[in-house]
Amino acid sequence: SVEILYEALDYYLAEYKGIEHSIVAKCHTSVGRSLEGLGEWRKAEHHYYEAVHIFWLTCGYSPLTANAVKKLGDAKVQLGFWDDAQQLYRQSFELHASFDTLDMNAILELVSAIQRLHFDERATKELSRPG
Repeated sequence: SVEILYEALDYYLAEYKGIEHSIVAKCHTSVGRSLEGLGEWRKAEHHYYEAVHIFWLTCGYSPLTANAVKKLGDAKVQLGFWDDAQQLYRQSFELHASFDTLDMNAILELVSAIQRLHFDERATKELSRPG
């Protein structure tokens, strides 16, 4: 349940107070996924954002970072931030394509997400608007 995940997050935040650690980012991702399942996209977005931030600092170019970036993109789609989602999906795709181990499932999920984004009528209008 989300309460248990929040407890784990609080524990690791206290354990690594002031130090960015990948276990904290993993907890943020787990909390985000749980909130996503509850339809609480704004809260999920916050946790995915935190995970991305920490993964960039602690892991750099890694599948953990790429997956968290994709999840943040998913949240942006649900919240109607299509331009942000498109940029995040592109970033995640480029990361996945650069790894020496090719995760075809992750790449296909991203291609599918990008395709859905461009076929969503609301998103298409927003994405085609001049900057």
